[in-house]
Formats: sequence, structure tokens, C-alpha cells
Amino acid sequence: MIHCAGTVRGRTPAEFEPANVLGSQQLVQAIQASDTAPRLLALSSLAAREPQLSPYAASKLAGERVVTASGNTVAWTILRPPAVYGPGDRELLPLFRLMARGIALLPGRAADRVSMLYIDDLTTAVMRWLAVDSPPRRIFTLSDPTAAGYSWADIVRIAGVVCGRRVRSVRVPSVVLDGIAGVNWAAAALLRYAPMLTPGKVRELRHSDWTCDWRELGAALDWQPRVDLATGMRNTLHDDDGR
Repeated sequence: MIHCAGTVRGRTPAEFEPANVLGSQQLVQAIQASDTAPRLLALSSLAAREPQLSPYAASKLAGERVVTASGNTVAWTILRPPAVYGPGDRELLPLFRLMARGIALLPGRAADRVSMLYIDDLTTAVMRWLAVDSPPRRIFTLSDPTAAGYSWADIVRIAGVVCGRRVRSVRVPSVVLDGIAGVNWAAAALLRYAPMLTPGKVRELRHSDWTCDWRELGAALDWQPRVDLATGMRNTLHDDDGR
């Protein structure tokens, strides 16, 4: 059984809890009550590593703890992917589009580092988990082939190569980003919508180290990622152009 449902938009912990925590709890209980007891692959997020940053991050860690608390009653594995992107992506595509026009808006410092993961590599990791007879009860991270991740300066440079143009870095002032997030957070309460850019999300964006490594998962599942950022960005933008 693969559990990949979740909420990524919201204002308060209560808005993330139903899908990210209670959903995991109900699924674990259903497995425990099942005669066949299917094994469970839970797709979490690298954000769970830093639960103090946002309600979303805290909810992902809480969901993981529900799964791990099942102990030996559930054959579970948890994956913590970093930023996942690819054709059809809605979150990183606007950033790639802007870079293709020659502008890169940086939420933090150019030296801050992030890991990335192309959707096809995540899919092959899931398929390898399904093919393994007894996957380990562990929490794994996974990333693209660049194990050290990318600085924002690296991402801007790669975008320039992919798009064949100079891409200019523009750091968004803290007061501007905080102001937009604050207004969005307040407006969401009044207009009753689930916001993406919130103070918590800004803290995530400004975090200096979102790098992780794929090699432990690779050894456990005989898997390795194939798509680096340059190839993945090119595929994503090409798919967008063809729509």
C-alpha cells in the first residue's frame, strides 16, 4: 500500500492535521485490522526534518510518528523526498518560467542549498520498493544524483544554460516577503481559502540547508536516481511549452 495523500496548503495546524496526521492514523489502523496486513510505503517530506519551521512541517513529522509507532504490527517504510518537480508540476514551474524569462527571485541567500528530485526518479524508487520482498522499517531520504544538492547560485547558473540566456538573481527583501505572506495569511482567514505562501512557508524557503542524500535508500532498494536538475528543468519547461 502506498500512502501519498496530504495537504500542503493551509494557515493553521488544524488545517493540516486531517490529511497529514489523522489520515495516516486511520490507514495504520486499517492495516492492523486487516487479515492480509499489506505493507505500507508512506511518502512524507524532507520538511519533517525541521518541524519548528511551519505547521506543515510539524504535521508531516506527526504523521511519520503515527506510522513508526505501529512498530512491528505494520511493515512500513517512510520516504522523505525534497522538492519534487517535473512535467505538470504546479509549485516549481512558475519559478522555472520566470527564470526562462531571465529573472530568478531568491527567497534567501545565494549560498543556501537545496536538494531536488525529478518525478520519474521518485516513481522508480516507489517501483523498486514494490519489487523488494522485505523492505526495511526505516525513514529514508532521497534526492537527484547531485548528493550535495544545489545552491541558489547553482540553480540560477543551470537555468541560464538550459534557457540559453543570462538569468539575473534578485533577492526578495525580507520585509517584502514577510509582508506578502502576512497579508496572504490574514486574507485566507477572511476569504476562506487555503494559502500556499504563509509565514511558515517563508521560514521553510529561507532555511539554509534542505540537502539530503539518496545513497542509503539506493543500497536498500538497489535504486539510484538518473535525472539531474539541468535535464529535469529542460524536460519540465519543454512540456510546458508544448501545452
